[in-house]
Amino acid sequence: EMLMAARATGRGDRELERERNIGPTPETAAKLRPDPFRLMLTRGLLDHDPVMNRRMYDAGLDIERAFQIITAEVAMRPVNYERISGRETAEDWTAVQIQLVRRYARWVAAMKKKHLRLGPVIDLVVEGFSCNRIDSFSARRNGWAIAEVRKSLRLYIGLG
Repeated sequence: EMLMAARATGRGDRELERERNIGPTPETAAKLRPDPFRLMLTRGLLDHDPVMNRRMYDAGLDIERAFQIITAEVAMRPVNYERISGRETAEDWTAVQIQLVRRYARWVAAMKKKHLRLGPVIDLVVEGFSCNRIDSFSARRNGWAIAEVRKSLRLYIGLG
């Protein structure tokens, strides 16, 4: 039936076959890939000590949640740039959310003092980019991003 419709519209067998073999969109492909940060936990790549490896992963999850809490305030509709109604505001935050955001703010200040970059951590734990991709985007040598992430997560843990 599709072949007959394609022929009726002047499209050939090759064009129809090409349409059938189209892969997933980039967005779908990204969702199908495993989370790079989670893979780092399961492979023990954050730290050779399993306990510290888990603590660093948990620190990354705290950073991700704090980032989401903070950025929820600036969500906009793409067409008319109005504030999305029904979103939580700072007045609606729970005590745990407030604690996460305060620790995040202390961490960001400590990162600035130590001249560490926030981008690699956010790119990995929030955006889901692999360290190799971060290295490439940053035009840095392989291994730069993971070293930055490790230093940054250790700093976050040290803030207790």
